[in-house]
Amino acid sequence: MASIPRSSPSAADDKAYLVDWEDVYSTLTGILSMTYPDTEYVFTTGNHDKETDGGISDAEFKRIFGFERVGVSCATDEYEIFHIGAQGNTSGVDKEIFYESDIQALDTYLAGKVGSGKVIFIQTHWPLHRAYNWRWRNITNASILIDTLNRYGDDLDIVYLWGHNHYTDVNRHTIKHPGDYLIYANGSSKAIKFTYANVGCMNDFYPTQQSSKETTIGPGVCLSVNIFNDKLVFTYNRLTGGDTSNPVLTHDASITISGTSYWNPAVTEIALRNPFDGQVSDGLTVFIEGTQQVKPGDEFTLNVMLDNLIEGVYAGDIILNYDDSLFELKSCDETGDPVKIISTEKEQPGRVRVLLATEGTAMNEGKVPLLNLDFTAKDTVAGESGSFTITKADFGIMPGGLVYSASSTGIDIPVEELWKPGDTNKDGVINVVDLAFGAYYYQASEGDPNWSFAQSADINNDGVINIVDLAFIAQLILNG
Repeated sequence: MASIPRSSPSAADDKAYLVDWEDVYSTLTGILSMTYPDTEYVFTTGNHDKETDGGISDAEFKRIFGFERVGVSCATDEYEIFHIGAQGNTSGVDKEIFYESDIQALDTYLAGKVGSGKVIFIQTHWPLHRAYNWRWRNITNASILIDTLNRYGDDLDIVYLWGHNHYTDVNRHTIKHPGDYLIYANGSSKAIKFTYANVGCMNDFYPTQQSSKETTIGPGVCLSVNIFNDKLVFTYNRLTGGDTSNPVLTHDASITISGTSYWNPAVTEIALRNPFDGQVSDGLTVFIEGTQQVKPGDEFTLNVMLDNLIEGVYAGDIILNYDDSLFELKSCDETGDPVKIISTEKEQPGRVRVLLATEGTAMNEGKVPLLNLDFTAKDTVAGESGSFTITKADFGIMPGGLVYSASSTGIDIPVEELWKPGDTNKDGVINVVDLAFGAYYYQASEGDPNWSFAQSADINNDGVINIVDLAFIAQLILNG
């Protein structure tokens, strides 16, 4: 991992954040890729990123990260992220402020999103509320921004994601619902029509050159958001041990500030104003992989797979139905780490239920093998087709104890007919009709347009239908 070069901190700690931002970007994406591979990363600027005598300019930000300081940084079919990079300078005059031009840009953007059905995330460093963070702080023009968001809150699902107050703000690790109130200045508050969520804080301990600013606040906490058809699920993840490749999920986001303990729920659900009609991509799908066709007596294996796009999946309850008149279940096997089979129920014919769990590690995102099922096609079922369907696929999400019912797909597997040489029309009987079939296609050869029909009369497989084939069919008829 690349180191982050920085200047020597001054006594006031004003220049400790002057860094090589290209190196920062490389470092951050390297860390994130260990936990979230194949993921697009979106960054915004904080108040220490634009020092008065250095730091990252708007032009440099766009060159490195690929998008403007203010604007859309990510757009999918289900959601978009509009970010407002902080303009504040540590030692300059523009401290803790939303510029009116930035708010106007957001207003124009939101007006264009009405009716889109998308969830809109507003990503910015600044909070909207008044908080004690070493001292009482208001964010200039927060009231105007609240009014702007409220103007579209009846039509859009808006989520405001904020940071900055990572020390003594008791609103850390909290979710405020539409209808809650925000105190944006001393004695002034407004009801909100959007979701207001703190994104967490990465540090355990913040050492400075000023002992009055040093603080120990416990493990870092970060926020994840899952989009379901009818709701958003917010989960605070406790990061322990400084191991970013293996974050530990906790059941709460409790913190201690100045000796006082605060407890906030780790999982919060917010109903969508605009539910999705179909299954959104951020979900779970269980499907079956395996052979496309079998012969009577064949042994074959089906793989039950999970297409996982949700964090925190620790257990599953799977029921698979199959046609037991055609197939016999021989065994149900594990696929390996991290998924283990805890219990299997096979008492009911044509049905198997499997309970799965991990050993303390959430299932990976992407395709996850859940279990392998070994079957045998019965000897007496030639020419028939049987189905394999998943009738239940429930998964336990932690922390929070949520149950998610995944969508599922099944497969049909045909059993090939047993064909006897000489039975040219494949009706199961060798008689004069088969001899007539061979005579009709006499002299047909491989490559002819009708070969796919005539081929069954090529008894010796020499690529042509001739007297040898007719004689063979005739002998089979005489032999009865």
